[in-house]
Amino acid sequence: MRKIKRVAAALLVVTALVACDNQPAPSAQPASLPPCTDATTQNCWGRSQWRDTSVSIAAPGPTGHVQRVPIKLIGGTYHVPVAIDNVCCLPAVLDTGASDVMVPIEIWHAMMRGGRINKQSHIGVETYNTASGQVQGLRFILPPIAVGDSSSRVTARNVVGVVTKSPGQSMLLGQSFLRKFKSWSIDNSTNQLLLSY
Repeated sequence: MRKIKRVAAALLVVTALVACDNQPAPSAQPASLPPCTDATTQNCWGRSQWRDTSVSIAAPGPTGHVQRVPIKLIGGTYHVPVAIDNVCCLPAVLDTGASDVMVPIEIWHAMMRGGRINKQSHIGVETYNTASGQVQGLRFILPPIAVGDSSSRVTARNVVGVVTKSPGQSMLLGQSFLRKFKSWSIDNSTNQLLLSY
C-alpha cells in the first residue's frame, strides 16, 4: 500500500511538472530575477540597497536574539520587504495563516530560468484551501530568503515555497518562513516584525 501511495505521489509530481513546463509563459514574466539595486529596493521599500549584513537562520537556535524588521500596514495587511537569494526585492504580504511562502508564478518562472531553482528543488503537489476555494500548488525549496532592510535583514534557508498556476498573485510570507524562528510577534506601536532566534 505504501509503495502504491509513493508511486501515486511521484506521478502527481511528474504530472504537475509537465503541466508547468507546458504552460505558456505569462507575457510580463521576467527573464531572470532583477538584482537588488538602489532602484529596485527604493521601489520595494524606500530604503538603501541590500547589504551582506544579514543574520542567517538555518534552523531555530537558542532564544536570546531578537531582530526587528520594519513592516508597513497597507490596506489592512502588513507588508514586508523580501529578497530571494539576494536578488529581486519585492513586498510580500505577511500572512500568518498561510502554511507556506506563496510565490507568484512569474517569480517562479524567473527562478527556474535563472537556475536558482530546478526540478530537484521540487517537493510535490499539495492542495491548499484559500479564500476563493481549493487550489493545487507545487511545493519547492526556496533559495535563501531574506526579510528586512539593510540594517535589519534576516535570511532563512530551506524555506518551503509554493507556486500555483494563477498569474498576478501577491507573494505571501507564511508559516514555512516564520517557523524558522523560536518565536515571532508584531509590535503595532513601531510597525515591526519581531523575530526571535
